[in-house]
Amino acid sequence: MADLPHFPVSRYSSASRLSDPAQFLREWKRDIFASPRIGWRLFQRGLIHQYRHSSLGIFLVFAPVLIAALLFTFGRHSNLLAAEIGGVNSAFFGACGMLMGQSFLEALNSTKRLFANNQFLFRRQNLPVEGPLLAIVIDLVFRLLIRLLVLALLMGLFSIHPVPTAPIAAWGLLGISLAGAGLGLIAAAPSCLQQDLTVLASILPLVLFTVTPVFGVPAPASLLGRIQSVNPLTWLFQGIRAAAYGGSGSVVAAAIGPVVGILLVLLGWFICRIARPHVVERILV
Repeated sequence: MADLPHFPVSRYSSASRLSDPAQFLREWKRDIFASPRIGWRLFQRGLIHQYRHSSLGIFLVFAPVLIAALLFTFGRHSNLLAAEIGGVNSAFFGACGMLMGQSFLEALNSTKRLFANNQFLFRRQNLPVEGPLLAIVIDLVFRLLIRLLVLALLMGLFSIHPVPTAPIAAWGLLGISLAGAGLGLIAAAPSCLQQDLTVLASILPLVLFTVTPVFGVPAPASLLGRIQSVNPLTWLFQGIRAAAYGGSGSVVAAAIGPVVGILLVLLGWFICRIARPHVVERILV
């Protein structure tokens, strides 16, 4: 990649990178301030790569949400689905759930591939993880803004009236992306070195859509209902619905979701910085 910013020479050894915490933090700060330019360029490159050969373009970002809405509308008019779920139109409930589930899965998969998708750069350049990570963050924010617009359009289409706590719903949707990104960062190094995690991740959407109220709410006394009741994502999904239009759930969950997500991102980021020398050494073999 031409015209990359200059990064200072880094020397890695078998000694623990935490043997000198002050030095570790200084290097971390240095890499943060050195990465915005490369992060922005990687984001632009990724955006062009995603949509260069696509006739649908940016429509692909929210296509699953619209497809879910259409399927639920068809099921509702065919008497295959209940007219309402959680006090709102079942098509809106399913589309809203798809929007939140897609946000979580995209954030998790994007950060989980931090090392795997940038192997060439890590091999050829003295590139800190902050550059590719910043590109991922910009992309997730870009997609989040589009989804907020789609959510507003869906609420207008289905005549769902927002409540005064609606801004907290947007904050909670950010929390979903942060939680997914944090978990993905935690798994980034192992998934690059062990393909077993990649195989297991392929069934994650099915698991997520089963144990989280994405498309429906099971009876509380049922086995699935009890599983969903202890799933933190259930609290967050239902909290966002409560904040957006007054659905069942706790607005507090939507409010504190991003705080938990930020903690997960910081933990995953820390793990990636510690793991970077080992991962680069392994992928060079």
